[in-house]
Amino acid sequence: QVSGLMFDTGFNGGLAMPSSLAASFPSSITKTFIDRSTAGIYGSNTDTLIEKSLTLQIGNDSNSIPIEFSSLGKGLLGNDFLEHFLVTINNDENQITLTPSSPVEVSPGYAFVPGVLSEDLWVVNRVNDQQTSLTLGDTLAFINGLAPKDLFSTHCEYFMNIGNLLSSDSVIITKSDNRSIRIK
Repeated sequence: QVSGLMFDTGFNGGLAMPSSLAASFPSSITKTFIDRSTAGIYGSNTDTLIEKSLTLQIGNDSNSIPIEFSSLGKGLLGNDFLEHFLVTINNDENQITLTPSSPVEVSPGYAFVPGVLSEDLWVVNRVNDQQTSLTLGDTLAFINGLAPKDLFSTHCEYFMNIGNLLSSDSVIITKSDNRSIRIK
């Protein structure tokens, strides 16, 4: 059992817990990411995320979902999970009720997430710790032959559509030194 999670409709992920709890939840499917892709009103922080595929039980329902364990100590229940429930908030009773409305499906984290450095350049904001050809903060010239301005005219367009770019089986990245890398 875990307590002290924040019900966070500003968090677009599923479930994140402090990394201090990761060892308490064994899993045969584990991935580690170095991440600077999330930002809030105070900017962004570098985080190490351990993602484990675990069975989550809320009430009588059990679902196998990827759960992130954050080195920043986050304990968040977010929109990728909450979208599968009718959420009722009773302020008088300080109670939140989740009524299932669809089967729970939470997407695993992307192994690679680019950010927009400028209209002509990308920056690496998330990378799998096993990826040796890229590091956090690397400057990229192209992804699949495209600069940021070729895909997005606003930050909102980037936020809403970056998943479309990353959902293919692989992407071809051209670094600023013109070396190309294929990432699955």
